[in-house]
Amino acid sequence: MSIAISDCKVERVEGPSLQLVNKFYKSCRYSAKAGRGDLVFCVRSKGIIIAALKLVPQEIQSINASQSWLFLRGMCVDPSLRGCGVGQFLLQSIADEIGSTASYCFPFTHLERFYASIGFVLRDPSDLTIPPLVRQSYERLISQGRKVYLMTRQ
Repeated sequence: MSIAISDCKVERVEGPSLQLVNKFYKSCRYSAKAGRGDLVFCVRSKGIIIAALKLVPQEIQSINASQSWLFLRGMCVDPSLRGCGVGQFLLQSIADEIGSTASYCFPFTHLERFYASIGFVLRDPSDLTIPPLVRQSYERLISQGRKVYLMTRQ
């Protein structure tokens, strides 16, 4: 299948429409699920969802300060459209939404350049400035044999 990016539209998904994104994930055999607290975005072409992702807000409160960041999770493009620029279009479209908020993602190793295109850079997982939840999540994925990187966008 081919697609014209000019026919695509990125939109924020909320409320009951989250079920449509979850159906999309399921149709792609992707285990992610969009939830109420997530910032969910999708790409539609002719009214049909062809890609989706979620930004999961996180916050840690400590005695002295609070720290907040975003996890970029659940990035999925319809398998028949991968490599056509749809994912790149979605990432570029949400770059402003991320803004200057510290953001983390765990892309498969072959997708490093893809995420770098909107400013994500590789990080050393032992860096103590990375929130413990991020480091622990990364270490769990690695222990499961996943071939992923830890990347951040500041």
